[in-house]
Amino acid sequence: MAETDAARSLARMVAGDRLPQALLLTGPAKVGKAQLAMSLAQALNCLERGSASGEVGGDPCGECRACRRIAEGRYADVETIAPGGLCRVSDHDHAKLATIEIGICQIRRLEMLAAMNPYEGRRRVLVIDPADMLRDDASDALLKTLEEPPAGVTLVLVTDSPARLSETVRSRCRRIEVTPLPRAVLSQRLAELDAISAEDAETLSRMAHGCAGLALAAIGDGEPIEQRRAQIADLRRLSAAGVAERLAFAESLVGRRNDAAPARLALESWREWWRDLLRVRLGVEQGITHEFLRAELEMDAPRYQPDEIVAFLLELRRTEELLRISVGVLITLEALMLAMPRPTVARQPVRSAP
Repeated sequence: MAETDAARSLARMVAGDRLPQALLLTGPAKVGKAQLAMSLAQALNCLERGSASGEVGGDPCGECRACRRIAEGRYADVETIAPGGLCRVSDHDHAKLATIEIGICQIRRLEMLAAMNPYEGRRRVLVIDPADMLRDDASDALLKTLEEPPAGVTLVLVTDSPARLSETVRSRCRRIEVTPLPRAVLSQRLAELDAISAEDAETLSRMAHGCAGLALAAIGDGEPIEQRRAQIADLRRLSAAGVAERLAFAESLVGRRNDAAPARLALESWREWWRDLLRVRLGVEQGITHEFLRAELEMDAPRYQPDEIVAFLLELRRTEELLRISVGVLITLEALMLAMPRPTVARQPVRSAP
């Protein structure tokens, strides 16, 4: 747990038996908040770092039965409440509803679990992720548990957008800000996994901007750097394509299920590419994500005016916000495709400073 300030702070609270019963983990998307919540659950229930008196150490061993089962999502006393998850009403099928919200029936289930004594561990840990997806009635129902949490229960709310939570909910929790790891630290940790080479670990740490959760998810998906190459190749092709090809690509991203998830993933990489184009166009060398595509950046940057790039970055941001709430997925993407600037006739490539 001791890789970041947030983790070290939680470890000290656990070791000193000073952990609040309600926590709010905030920070950038995929920075590792969910992983930190699970590490906390392990620390509170680890068999190797505990004793008969119930004392716990700040860091879990990661190897005992409790730590392994928590990591596998099979521990009875640790549960994540998320959109589409289980609820108190037996005949509700939230997976089929494909809801993006957390309903009051799910909070009723949380209340039921919180009222029970831990089944196989020392402490029950209930995680709400993402907490900003709580419906208003669910948020109101949660307040009673936050105000009077039962003994033996730790509530962890996870969110990228704390401002979306009601002030009342935020005030009932101890807020912990989770920040990205230094790039060198993340690169080293990724290389130690033996899943990718040291060179790819450095590239992936740049792509993830220190967000461990993003890097680990990318590795789990397989060949993250080659996937990014393909995404940028699509983008570069589309920038010079006609309207029909752009609209056809939007339709292919959405698919028959009108699913926004593939589009959101693609737009994340597009946003990073356009930011890099702006940096190269303005001669700013710091913070380049796509160093492994430096030649393509230097070729494309002079083909766009800075104000064109900025305008499209704003359009990307607006589109990502709309896709987040799944409003008019196809038409939103089509509008983005039409807003994409076209490259001018190639000038001399921008060369990086020696």
